[in-house]
Amino acid sequence: MKELKEVTKTKFITHVGYFIAAIILFLAGIVLNYTYRKFIYSNHLNDFHIADTLGSIIGIPTYTCYRLGIEKKQVGLSKIIIQGVVFFILYEFLGYFGFHGVFDPLDMVSAIVSGVITYLIFRYVIQYRVVHKP
Repeated sequence: MKELKEVTKTKFITHVGYFIAAIILFLAGIVLNYTYRKFIYSNHLNDFHIADTLGSIIGIPTYTCYRLGIEKKQVGLSKIIIQGVVFFILYEFLGYFGFHGVFDPLDMVSAIVSGVITYLIFRYVIQYRVVHKP
């Protein structure tokens, strides 16, 4: 019975950790959007479109942490990331049809790249946690 309580406690801490990470990433995205983006635009700097695609770059890991934090049952990491990437791509197509902002294909590319990088980072973190269990 004691082992079950420890497993439940560890799962709770893990979920809370992912949720807190999602909040931190979300807030970092807002801060970067209002500081970094304005700085790049006002100084006419070339940052290889990072300021333009910041939402997709930060959005995928934020969505992934959020989902891992709120899910009660085990959900595949790749499934969560693919859902996030598809959502961001569909959202970008809304801009193509005039429902929001400007359509930017680089946002779709950055969502895919961010998804791949997020997957690799999370896969490494999860493997590290499994190998180095406390």
